[in-house]
Amino acid sequence: MASKSTKKEPTFEEGLGQLENMAEQMERSDLPLEELMKLYESGVQLANQLSDKLNVMKASMEEIKQGKNGKPLIVQSSLADQMSMTELQNGREEQ
Repeated sequence: MASKSTKKEPTFEEGLGQLENMAEQMERSDLPLEELMKLYESGVQLANQLSDKLNVMKASMEEIKQGKNGKPLIVQSSLADQMSMTELQNGREEQ
């Protein structure tokens, strides 16, 4: 019987932690240049995978926000507008 070597894909959070660890290792390590390049290449591949996951989730969120007739349930706003709303809400909570 052949053994299956299926590698479980890390969650987004696990992948982000791995990427942070790689960056820390590169910053504080005295690894040879070849090792650093391999670590850098792995980090770039992982960063691309994480970016792909974010794009899939973003697309999924956009689908969820669509109403039955295809009309958006939530109007998109700019980050500046969102920050202003957050600041307003925080101001109300303090009062």
